[in-house]
Amino acid sequence: MLHGAAARLARENGITSVLISLSHGREHALAFALATREGVEEL
Repeated sequence: MLHGAAARLARENGITSVLISLSHGREHALAFALATREGVEEL
């Protein structure tokens, strides 16, 4: 769930979901987020 300016920008750009992936090891952590919207043709 997005809030504030992030939620406003998502609405304005037709974002319908945000997928998040998290991973970690002993010394490092990684997070990746992918915003998607419906009705966009595949390339």
